[in-house]
This record gives sequence, structure tokens and C-alpha cells, in this order.
Amino acid sequence: MTLIQKIQKRSYILVALIAVALISFLFMDIDKNASMLGQSFSDVGEVNGTSLTYETFEEQYKADEARYIEMKGGQALSENEQNQLRTQIWQRFLNEQVVKSVMESAGIIVSTKEMAELTMGANADQQLQMTPAFQNAQGKFDPLLVSNYIKNLGIDDPGTPPGSKRKQWMEFEKQIKESRLNSKFNNLVENSFYVPAWLNDFDILTFTKEVDFDYVYVPFSSINDKEVKIEESDLKAYFEKYKRKFSDNQEYQKVSYALFPLKPTQTDSIELASKFNEKVALMQSSTNDTNFMRSYADNSFDVNFYKKEDLSRFTNIDALFQAPAGSIVGPFIEKDNFKAVKILGKRNITDSVMIREVVISFKNHMQSQEAVSSRMKFVDSVFKMLDTLNMSFDAVAAQYSEDKGQSPARWTYLTEGLLTREVFQYGGTKKYFKVPSDREGLVRIVQIVNYPATIPAIQIGEISAPYAPSEQTTNTIYSNASNFKNKIKTAKDIEKEILKYADARSSTAFLSPAETQLGGIEGSPRELVRWVFNSKYNEVSNIVTIGNHYVVALNLGSRSYDKIEFEMAKEDVKEIYLAEAKSKMLMEKMAKATNLQDAASQFKTTVAKASAVTFQNASFAGSPEPAAVAYSVMAKLNKVSKPIKGFGGVMRILPTRVATQNTDPAQLLDIRAQISMQYKNIKGIVEGMLNTAKVKDLRMNFF
Repeated sequence: MTLIQKIQKRSYILVALIAVALISFLFMDIDKNASMLGQSFSDVGEVNGTSLTYETFEEQYKADEARYIEMKGGQALSENEQNQLRTQIWQRFLNEQVVKSVMESAGIIVSTKEMAELTMGANADQQLQMTPAFQNAQGKFDPLLVSNYIKNLGIDDPGTPPGSKRKQWMEFEKQIKESRLNSKFNNLVENSFYVPAWLNDFDILTFTKEVDFDYVYVPFSSINDKEVKIEESDLKAYFEKYKRKFSDNQEYQKVSYALFPLKPTQTDSIELASKFNEKVALMQSSTNDTNFMRSYADNSFDVNFYKKEDLSRFTNIDALFQAPAGSIVGPFIEKDNFKAVKILGKRNITDSVMIREVVISFKNHMQSQEAVSSRMKFVDSVFKMLDTLNMSFDAVAAQYSEDKGQSPARWTYLTEGLLTREVFQYGGTKKYFKVPSDREGLVRIVQIVNYPATIPAIQIGEISAPYAPSEQTTNTIYSNASNFKNKIKTAKDIEKEILKYADARSSTAFLSPAETQLGGIEGSPRELVRWVFNSKYNEVSNIVTIGNHYVVALNLGSRSYDKIEFEMAKEDVKEIYLAEAKSKMLMEKMAKATNLQDAASQFKTTVAKASAVTFQNASFAGSPEPAAVAYSVMAKLNKVSKPIKGFGGVMRILPTRVATQNTDPAQLLDIRAQISMQYKNIKGIVEGMLNTAKVKDLRMNFF
């Protein structure tokens, strides 16, 4: 009792100690993520102190997305297209900061006359030329369609805010102008380079010769790493001297990571297959395919007929087209799903039809819902004249069509997006179709004039079920990943520990802030990218789920020139330093030989022969070694070279034949052009400007 009383009297001390411990624990987490909490993440990034805010980025993205959706005929962008669009906007921002400012200071602009040529001229921007809305019935770019579009910028599409159409076009014009400025800049840079005649002649000589030579080749791997004495100070000195070899002005993070695939066990597979086969049996016995598919099929079920290229998601596409109507193909495993497909119907369809049309505009009938409804009733009455009453198409078109029936019959293609898929599938059984176009503000009443149904197509119903591990299996895989994580402190630990898990594998990657894929596995790595750019060197991640994998990663440090430290790049430095040290040792030893036979004896190898080797195809001894060709072209025949350092080893060669390849004037001209472009590309002016700019890329915090 006395002891309890003493504790009660001093309870305030105990409470204080617990409070201090809790606060310390919390601050451990706060300190760990202090850099994240200290950032507002209002900016997507900045260049040379100029920020790109998230609001500005999103505004540009939405404008570009709307324009691309319009170009695709209303079809939404895929995830890959969305990522590409975000990358384009970021790249545009970078170029604006490093190129646009230089061009403006030099007084170089894109004139009004140029813009007219880039939008409505013979040399119009490629994006415009590829837009279906600006292509004629033959799929060719038609400047007149662009002109008409610009004239109607004041007429917005139904359901869009006032001025949307004009705003989208202005943004598109801005991008065309920036693209033209970049093109001018590149031309200025390219045309400013001077390649001396002697250098160009040497390249031509090298690229147009083929050589034979005898050689002795000793790979770097012939020397054991332990034979090379390396001091830590030597590596540090090499790192400081050649820091650019291991870093970049744009930030990258190096990670070593382990992948634990979420795969069903054999027991899981048997149980999953049994349950799915019950569903397949129901599909087989069903007497009403439509009702069954609407109840059990994937969300993608529809009544359309599809060509082979439309069903490329299936790896067994030939089996689907060979199966008779009413039969079932499957079950089979497609990626991570059990699937079975019932062939509901087969027919021939077309991807082009010849049509005539009655065009009825809604542009002056959009004042109210009542006006739109009244106009639709008018469309229905005109359609009835043709489809039900069989009235003369010419007479109806002359009286009611916008073109007064003057447009001739023409071919139109599915890829144009002008007509609905229904026209191309059922044009052989129906003569007239109503095709509304919200984008153009009109309805087409289409008459099928010619329907060449020659393309095989099938109508399918598809059922599926996840092919995934059971909860018990998933827990076991997670436990393996967790045990692995607890034993990891270095990259070598990952290489060692991963061998204990049969299905797991490890790899290394350099991640950018906008990375969209990790090691070729499906699934977005955004969570891992956010982690690595907000973690510390040698920190181990929690278990991250990417696609159907658990991932554990180790931060191996930044590759930004401003952030990289010796310890982060130590293994990379050691690898390159070892190769150079080995090459020096081999060259010193090989130089003592007076001929190839002596050199071969020194290294207990043999003299080999290489025949008809060219600079473009200079692979021999298991390694690409163009230096051997460059030497042979200029050296005296039958004279042994000094030791030559190659990519994979050290060699001495004895040229025995140099001959000119059969090159016609056109090929020679092409070679000259390639060489010239290589010199210009190597300079990488824009890339150099970006590398010297202060770039902060924070995209990983948003996307």
C-alpha cells in the first residue's frame, strides 16, 4: 500500500515522462517528413526561378485535353495519352524559359503571314494535317475546312461555356507558334556549325571502307578485381574530377528494388478455375444471350461487330475468328483474368461507305430546349419521308438539306469519325441512318449508295473473373516482402536476400519525377516515385503495391549535380575506375610484345582474324569496337598497331586489307548528311541550355 501511495504522489512525473516520450515519437515522424510538410506543393516546378503553378498547368492541360478529344472525335484520352500530354506541357514550359527568351532578345518572331501558312497553307502544321476534322473524304488535309472552322469560332459547341471554342483554338495557335520558334532556333543552331573539310573527309573515308585484320584481344574481365589496388582516396578524387559522368542537372534518383509477384498458387488456380467453369456452363446453357451478357458479362459488352484489329487485346484472336457462331472459346487466362468468349454472331462489314446526305443544321435553333426538340421533330419527319415513304432523295435533299442537294455522292471512312460505327456495321441491311454531330451542331440523314461488306467481323460476349491469389497466399507473399524489407540496408543485401525467394527478382533503375513505368511491369509507380524523391539516401521504403507486385525499394541517392555525393555514386565510380585501371595495366603489358604472336603468348590466347568489318558493323570478339576500323583505314597494311583501348578490352591489330564498299552517289550523299547531322546533334545546344538551367521538377507530387 505504501508503494502505491508513493506512485500516486509522483504520478505527475510519470504523466510528464509519457508525454515527453509521445512528443518525441511524433517529432521523429515529423522530422522524417519535414521536407514534405515544409512544401506547399503549389508549384509543378520551376526553371531559373520562374514557377509553373499547378493552377496554370491544369488550365493548360484541360485546354489541350479538350482539343485532343475533339481531334479524336470525342473519344477520351487513354492513361498513356494523358501522361504524354502532361509531359508535353512540362517540356513546353522548359523550352519557353530557355529558348523563347533567347529568340525574343534576338528579335526573332513568327509573323502573321507565317501563321496563316502554318494553319491554312500547303505547309500547315502536322498536327492540323492529321486532325480528321480537317481532312476530306480521301483522308487528305483540306485548308478550306480549317478556314471554315476559324470563321465559326464564335459558335460554341452545345453544353460548353461561351468562348470555349475560340479559347481552345487560340491555345492551339500558341503551340504552333512555339513549335515554329523552336524549329527556327534549331535551324539557326544547325546552320551555325562548321565541320572542317578534313574531318568530314575522314568520316566519309571511315564510313565507306571495309577492312580485314588479324588481332589479339584481351577483355578487361581477364583481370580479377582483386588484382587492382584501389584506395578510397583515388575513387573520391576520380569522382570529383569526373562528377559529370555520374550526375545530371535534371534530378534523377537511383533505386535498387525487389519485386514480389502476386501469383496464385496451384491450389488457388484449381479453386478459381472450378468457380469460373460454373459460370461458363451457365453461359453455354443460356437461351437468351443478351440477357445473360447484360447480367454476367464485362462492362464492355455491346452489340457491335468487331474486326480483328479492334480486338487486339486478345492474344488468341485467330481462335475467336475461326470459332463458329454460338460456340464458346475458353476458358483461358489473359493477363490477370480468367476469360471465356461466346461468339454471338459473324458477318462481313466495311470500313468505308459511299453516301449521300441531307444535312440539317441546329445552329439557329439552340435558343431553348423547346427549339431543339422542335428541330428534332423536323429531322424525324424528313427521315420518315425517305425511310418510310420512299420519297425521292434528290427532291428531299433539294428542299431540306443545307447544301440544297448539290453535294455529290462520296466515300467516307470509319477513321474520319464523321459517321457512327452503326453505319459501317449495318449499312448492308439498312438504307438510311440519322447521324447527329454535337461538335458541328447538325444532324446528317445518310443514304447508303455503296456498301462493300468484305471485312470479317464478329459479335462477342465476354465474361471474366480475376486470376488472383487467395487472401492466404497474398498474406504469405506480403509476409515474405516484409521479412525481406527488414533485412535490407544496402544494395548488396538486396542481391543476396532476393535469392531466398523463388518468384521474386531485383533490379536497379534511375527514376525521373515524371516516371510512368518501373521495370516494364504494369501499373503506375507514382507512389514509389513520390517516396524516393522525398526520402533520404540509403532509406528503405515500405511495401508498395504496383500492379500485381509488392515492391520494396532502397534509395541509392540523387543524380542531380547539386545533390549527388560520393557515397551515392561510389559503386558506379568503382566500376568505371576499375575498367580504366585494368585498361592501363593491359596496355602497359601488351606494349612489350614485338608482334601479335608474342602478345597472344603473353596473355595465353591466340591470334584471331576479322573479315569485311565496317565502322557501322564493327562487332568482333564479343564487343563493338569501331576504333579498330578507324585505325585500319589510316594505318599502313601489315604493320602491328600499338595497344588500342576499346569498349570491352585492349587490342593490337594488324591490318591486311582495306577496300571501298560499293556505294552509289545517292548512298554517299546520305552518309554525308548523316555525318553532318551527327555533329550537330552531338552539340545538343538546347539540352546544354537545360543542363545549365536551374530546374526544379516537382511533378511527382501531383501526378
